[in-house]
Amino acid sequence: MTSDKLSDFLLTGRHGQIVGPAGSGKTHLAKHMALFALDNDTIPLFISAQHFEGKLSTLLDRSIAHVYPNSASHFLKIVRHLGHRIVLVVDAIDRCRSQLFNTLLDLFTHFT
Repeated sequence: MTSDKLSDFLLTGRHGQIVGPAGSGKTHLAKHMALFALDNDTIPLFISAQHFEGKLSTLLDRSIAHVYPNSASHFLKIVRHLGHRIVLVVDAIDRCRSQLFNTLLDLFTHFT
């Protein structure tokens, strides 16, 4: 996919996946996509799926704890109030516990 097509896709708000072998640059590309998102009134949240223990709220809290002192739900409320969109960038999905994998995917599918 060309960078123009990738940029157009990001603006649609649809779910997407970056697939490739370890070391192929998936996380690097995701970080550049997040920078593009910031330029388009979208706030990216980086989430490591390997830390998922069954509750999305706990995973989100853990993901922003190093940059925000309150809960993720409080942060999301403020971001939406300011009129920004949110994009979840999920990394290490291959390291999510297998018995929780489908639960995690279902939660992300319904995240708004």
